[in-house]
This record gives sequence, C-alpha cells and structure tokens, in this order.
Amino acid sequence: MFFKSLELRGFKSFVDLTKIEFEAGVTAIVGPNGCGKSNIADGMRWVLGEQSAKTMRGTKMEDFIFNGSANRKPTGFAEVTMTISNENGAVSTAPYSEYPEISVTRKYFRNGDSEYMINKVPCRLKDIVDVFLDTGVSIKTLSIIEQGQVTRLVNAKPEDRRVFIDEAAGIMKYKMRRNAARNKLELSQQNLLRIQDIIGELDRQRASLNRQAKKAERYKAYKAEIRDTAQVHYAGEYQRLALEMGSLQNQLESQKERETAASAQLASARNKLETLKAKILKQEREISTVREEKGALDSSLEKNNHHRRFLGAQVEELIEKRGLAQQEIGQVERNVSEGELAVSERKQEKERAETHLTEQAALAATLSQEVSKAQAALAALEAKLSEGLSASMKI
Repeated sequence: MFFKSLELRGFKSFVDLTKIEFEAGVTAIVGPNGCGKSNIADGMRWVLGEQSAKTMRGTKMEDFIFNGSANRKPTGFAEVTMTISNENGAVSTAPYSEYPEISVTRKYFRNGDSEYMINKVPCRLKDIVDVFLDTGVSIKTLSIIEQGQVTRLVNAKPEDRRVFIDEAAGIMKYKMRRNAARNKLELSQQNLLRIQDIIGELDRQRASLNRQAKKAERYKAYKAEIRDTAQVHYAGEYQRLALEMGSLQNQLESQKERETAASAQLASARNKLETLKAKILKQEREISTVREEKGALDSSLEKNNHHRRFLGAQVEELIEKRGLAQQEIGQVERNVSEGELAVSERKQEKERAETHLTEQAALAATLSQEVSKAQAALAALEAKLSEGLSASMKI
C-alpha cells in the first residue's frame, strides 16, 4: 500500500491547512525537537481510528484541537485527511475497490462531535477499519513504528508476536471477521436461549390468558344480557312513569283549576261580605237616627207631662193631640221594631257570610295542600325517572 498525501488542519500544532506529499522512495521529515515531527505520525494514527488519547501523548480528544497562541485564536475543530493509492488493488472492500485512490477523513469538533468520511462521503469508523484491514495498515500493528516499538516487538509475548505475524501475512482481516462471526454466533445463541425462555414463559402465560379470555367473553355476554334486560326494564319503567307523570300532570291541572275556582269564590264571598258590612253599617246609622228621634219624642213627652197642669184649658185639644202623638209613637215604635228586626236579620246574614267565608278559606287551604302533595309526588317521580334514565345510560 502507498500513502500519497496527508492533510492536517487545526490538528495539534498544524493550525493552517498543511498538506504533505509522499513521493516514491523514502520520505523523511527532519527538524529539531518540538517542531511537530511526531504530530505527523499522530495524525496518521488518529485518522486511522485511534481512540486512546494517551497513545498520542494527550489526556483527552480536545487536546488535539489547536488551542491558540499569543498571535492566533483557537480553532473549533481538528481535521486530518489521508489519501492512499489503490492502483495495485490493495483494497478489496466494495465499493472502494473500484477507486484508484481513496481518501479517509476524520474531523473532531470542540463540542465532542466526530465525523468520519471516505472520499468525502460520511461513514462509520467501522467502515474505515474494514477498508484498511485489506491493506495491512492498522493502529495495532507495525504500520507505524515509534521509538521503542522494535524493543516491544522483541520482548513481546508469543501471542502478541502472532498478531504482528498474522497482520504481516494478511490474514488478520479474516481472523477479525472470524472473531466477529463467532461473536455474532454467540450472541445469536444467547438470543436463541432468551427466546426459548421467553417462548416457555409465553406458553405458560398463554393458558392463563386463554382462561382470562374465556372469562372476558363470558363477562361480555353477561354484560350484554344485563344491558339488554336493563334496557327493557327501564323502557317499561319509563313508559309507566311517563303515564303516571301524565296522570299526575292532569291531576295537577285539575287541582290548579279547582284552586282558581276556589279563589274566585273566595273573592266573591269577600265582596259579598263587604257589601253586607256596608248594609249593616247603613242600618246601624238608620237605627241610630230612629233612636235619636225616639229620644227627642220621649223628651217632648216628658215636657208635655210637666206642662200638663199648666195646659188644663187645652186638655181636650191636648188629648186629641196626645192621641195623635201616641199614634205617631206607635208608628215610631213599630218602625224601631222593624229596624231592630232588620238589624237582627243583617247580623244573621253577616254570620252566615262569615261562616261561608271560613268554609271557603278552609277549602282553599285543603286544595293548596293537595296541590303541594301532587307537586311533591310529581318531583319524586321525575327524580326517580332521572335515576332510571341515568342508570340505563351507564349500563
């Protein structure tokens, strides 16, 4: 595999876009300590998917973003792009095997977001790892050899050396695929065991659910039967209450008519009573007048008796006059007797009128009580009807 170029921007000390072309042969980067030579190797390791900040001499990924200097502001992201040649068909992963060159880009933002791209198309880190498995390039192998890497290889354990040998032989890709397949198989077996457990549990629950379903069906049937029966019952009850309410309303109207008639009779009786009172008052005034006239006649008679010894000469005339006077007195007494008889009759009529008025008042009170009872019965029936309708609607 041949590296064609490496572009760095905002990565560690490379604040501006820096592109390094790798020509045929040996490419060497020479410079004093601290000039950034190791940052180029770190950039290559980073774009290949390195996730350990300590491996690239950092503590966290934000350390790889240019943090500013006295003359430059910090950048918001770090970006590294590596371009490799595929003219020899080193990459066999479709669809990248058809491209003559492949560019891999990794971009990291200061807020923690990451982007991976292959040929400027967004992808996953796993896609980048799969592309480089065919080439023998990996962050875990000897593709990038640092200081002390040879010593670690010489002193490595046999199983660690085997990893490097497999990588150099080009079979690491198949081993990783085999391990991935094994992991998927183990995961599938575990999932199968869990599914079998779930199926067993579902089988146990199915019998219970079947019983519950049958109970629910019976409950629905009973509920429908109860609802139908209740509807028939409440329909009949509604009709009965409607008829009863109609009858009570007719009774109420009849009682109202009777109350109106009784009120009219009571008003008529009161008018008659007032008329009789006026007549009695008139008769009493007439009796008072007659009594006054009688008193005047009695006074005149007394005077005549006192003057009788003085009127001896006029005895004959006075006798005649007295006869006339006695006749007048008899007539007056008869008039008084007739007046007293009329007063007595008026008093009797007054008593009869008062008795009739009392009876009419009692009748009106009785009718009012009957109306109140009818209204109370009607309200009770309406409440009962409302309760029946509410219960029917709930069912």
